Amino acid sequence: MTLPAGRNTSGGHSIGNDKETVMEREQTVGILGELSKDECLELLAGREVGRIAVVAEGQPLILPVNCGLDGDLIVFRTDPGTKLDHGSLDRVAFEVDEIDLAHREGWSVVVAGTGREITGALDKASEREQSLPLQPWASGPKEHWIRIVAPVITGRRLERSSSSQRSGDELSIVNLELTDEQAADLKDLLQASLGDMSSEIADTDNPRFRESLMRRRDQLSDVATHLARATDSKQASMTISSPDRQ
Repeated sequence: MTLPAGRNTSGGHSIGNDKETVMEREQTVGILGELSKDECLELLAGREVGRIAVVAEGQPLILPVNCGLDGDLIVFRTDPGTKLDHGSLDRVAFEVDEIDLAHREGWSVVVAGTGREITGALDKASEREQSLPLQPWASGPKEHWIRIVAPVITGRRLERSSSSQRSGDELSIVNLELTDEQAADLKDLLQASLGDMSSEIADTDNPRFRESLMRRRDQLSDVATHLARATDSKQASMTISSPDRQ
């Protein structure tokens, strides 16, 4: 999106001065579009957490899991319990998403297939998947590995549709006013985020995830550079181009 940035009269930093932005956003209608399989896989590769859907005793259940991606196959680890009992040799679904509440946009990817436990399997694919850097967030050994086989992968993206909708790489205008202290804090946060992303790029073994991280790091770096210029200079205003939402 495009963020017009400048100093306000109170001495803080003003990013965005279009008072009609909120009204325009309220009048927008979203367009729902299908994602290609390649787009779905790229989004899946960028997620460490998703939701696994199983049916236990006739009751659908949706549970969060840490996940990994091997080609087009979702892999997750678990302990004995609902996910292991009903997520192996049963039909399952897996979902990831991202929602932008402010702009009423977002995307979701669903993987439908059959869960199959691969714990201790000696075939090359299973050994490769069990070597993925998949680190559960919750406590417990999580010694059981489950792969979703025969996947059917679908995805959809909801985007704004209005006279203010982006053309090409141009997105909507966002209004934000920052004090000097807030602007400095934001610059520090951006720099810390860039450092974290660089570490993730160095640590990941997933080429698709690495490529996605590198692209987002470059976009975030551009935002940080323009924000620094906007807050450090004495200019009345300037334009900042932030990462596009994908």
